[in-house]
Amino acid sequence: MPLTNPFHVDLRSLALARVSLALVILIDLAIRTQDTSAWLGDTGLLPLDFIVPRTEPWRWSLYFLNGGNWWAALLLTVQACAALSLLVGYRTRSSALVLLVLLISLHNRNPLLLQGGDNLMLLLVFWSLFLPMGARWSLDAAVSRQVPTENRYCSVSSAAVLLQAMAVYFFSAFLKHGTEWIPDGTAIYYTLHLDQFATPLGAAWRDALWLSQPLTWYVWWLELLGPLLMFSPVANNACRWAALIAFVTLEIGFILNLHVGLFPLVSITSILLFLPSGFWERVSRPTPVKIYYDKGCEFCEKSCAVLKTMLALPGAEIRTAQSDPQVLALRDAHFSWVVEIDGRRHTRSTAMAALLAASPLGWPLAAPARWLRRPGDAIYDWVAHRRQHFGRITAFLLPWRQRFTVPGLPSLAVAALFLVLLGWWNVVTVTSLTYPAPLAKLKDSLRLDQIWDMFAPMPTRDDGWFVMPGLLEDGRSVDVWKQHIGAPSFTKPAGLPYSQFDNTRWRKTLNRLWLAANTDYRLPFGQWLCRRWDAEGTALLATFDIYYMQARTPPPGQPAPAAVPHRIWRHYCTGSGRALAPKLDQLSP
Repeated sequence: MPLTNPFHVDLRSLALARVSLALVILIDLAIRTQDTSAWLGDTGLLPLDFIVPRTEPWRWSLYFLNGGNWWAALLLTVQACAALSLLVGYRTRSSALVLLVLLISLHNRNPLLLQGGDNLMLLLVFWSLFLPMGARWSLDAAVSRQVPTENRYCSVSSAAVLLQAMAVYFFSAFLKHGTEWIPDGTAIYYTLHLDQFATPLGAAWRDALWLSQPLTWYVWWLELLGPLLMFSPVANNACRWAALIAFVTLEIGFILNLHVGLFPLVSITSILLFLPSGFWERVSRPTPVKIYYDKGCEFCEKSCAVLKTMLALPGAEIRTAQSDPQVLALRDAHFSWVVEIDGRRHTRSTAMAALLAASPLGWPLAAPARWLRRPGDAIYDWVAHRRQHFGRITAFLLPWRQRFTVPGLPSLAVAALFLVLLGWWNVVTVTSLTYPAPLAKLKDSLRLDQIWDMFAPMPTRDDGWFVMPGLLEDGRSVDVWKQHIGAPSFTKPAGLPYSQFDNTRWRKTLNRLWLAANTDYRLPFGQWLCRRWDAEGTALLATFDIYYMQARTPPPGQPAPAAVPHRIWRHYCTGSGRALAPKLDQLSP
């Protein structure tokens, strides 16, 4: 059986991963913008005068230049624009570089929010700098007179990004050395009993040990052996398919059973890189397509090239209408471009619907395009009568290029250097080897952090929920976190405790405050709670406590012990707060 280089990637798989990565970044921004002032401004949890002195000098951030909410909103807007640019493949490498700078800045601004998915997201953006991410389905490729004809791409950068994708699982298996994984097989049982993570589906079957035990073993062995299967030089196509399906279904299982943020979506994005060329050959539709445009109209020619590229129609022929008398007559009669498919010719918006129907990517939009024929014709006419104006715009923003440029030797040399450095670091995380301090600072300055210790060495058995009783200056009791008048209950919240968080980033923030290593963050968090209440409440908040109700998961078959309250912080918002402290003690559990 012939051997295959396992470090190749299909350019179409790269393009799909590029689109997926951009979409995940946009989803993350949509989540973050809900609480921009709380997370990124001086009026939020971590003002600059608090976070900057506590940040290592090599951990830089554009957010450190100004603490205003307007500045944070501006940087998030630029990041969204860069993500959209990456999505459509416009100046792809420059967009990736802008995204990398802004992601590093964002992650360094508020470390309380960070999760493993953030690390992997940034790493994928980093490696994209050294890959031809825009060689397919991109505006960059559309305006290039010459693009790579071979879909199979293999270089040190393709090896690096594929190894990075599998490092998440492979090194995670080594870090999962608790007996709950092997040999006991109770790790999934304990994980699903963490009510801060479990979804209703996960909670429904978490006591079925007959199911969770073999699944625990399956997850551990998949993380250990799945990467080896991905890189098998023998029967690589079949091995890739087997491992790819296993990893994608694993991530779907995480999505259905656990609240773990965007990590599964980022992981699926990395796994898409392994889609083999055979997949694309099967889903492609080699339909003969001819697209005719008006000779001399550069905007028309460029629009046809964009549609050919973005709709994945590499075999489509782009010709001038003047090259065929019958097509020219149609153009004159309808003042329209012409699309010919299987001998049938279409004009105006009907041509767009036919082109979509022939595309392996755009076919779901063909029927809506046919239904919206009248408004589609109106839009077409509006654009057609202004094509000279659009031509000037596209000539400036989207000029023709002689050829699509793939990363050259200097870029690949840098990729090789970081492949060694980050590979070395991953080995350090699971062994007793050391890592030179200068290299660690270089790694940290680019925020290339990675230690894949999800639920490692074993899932924690400690769960819980937060309660924040407080007193207003007029003596009334309040629930500070929920911003309700009246003393809060210390009993377990209705449903799962996850419901007390707006999203996974708030869960991560509060749980980090519970850890003893983060006691310094409790003061600015308390100050923010005071400001938040005073901004929305009718009376000033005087004092409050933050309790963590610690609930420990029992071994299978044993009753759960009662939750233990821990007061982790008492805060005084006003001068009268200390005088009200005895009354606040009466609200303790």
